[in-house]
Amino acid sequence: EDYGCPLPTFFHPGAEGVRQRVLLETLGALEEASATASYHVLAQHNLARWNAQAIEAGRKERPDAREERTRCTVLVLPGDWGAVTLQLTQRFGETFACLNMANAYGPGGGYTDGMVAQEENMFRRTDCHFALDPQLMDKDRLEYIPQHSRLLNAVDGRVYLDTESPRVCIRGPEDRSQSDLGYAWLNDDEVFPFYELRAAAM
Repeated sequence: EDYGCPLPTFFHPGAEGVRQRVLLETLGALEEASATASYHVLAQHNLARWNAQAIEAGRKERPDAREERTRCTVLVLPGDWGAVTLQLTQRFGETFACLNMANAYGPGGGYTDGMVAQEENMFRRTDCHFALDPQLMDKDRLEYIPQHSRLLNAVDGRVYLDTESPRVCIRGPEDRSQSDLGYAWLNDDEVFPFYELRAAAM
């Protein structure tokens, strides 16, 4: 109750209701693990292992061998936001910023109502719900305060990027061919951290 929007007290019919249940399952698992922050500890252990593997495989330089770079490589990859972020985190052993194509006014968009968009999908699979600071929302926790909407809309040329508190992803993509819509739990050795880059979907 100290974070995020008010959680659903009833379920919508159809796919929206399934997604609401997925959200509550995810939050329940994260809440259960919160005393020891076990998912976050697991994600950091995985990151350290992937980092060591990337150095060993020559995909990245050792920290003491880095020099100033004048070139940037841009990879354009198709796929689900979480699957691609996991793939790159495993490959390079680095924590990546992951774009949350956010609703600039409603925290988490329609995540508590089982809406299908990317922001809501991210909230169902991660701990982003717990990163919704009540101080950035109105008293009913249904809308952001104007200053935060301004940030998400990049009015001053910047958006929200939280590198102090990495999020953690614990579930896989939606699969609409399945009655439960997928959302498989990631194996312990696949749980990964990421930085939430929250910016308005324009």
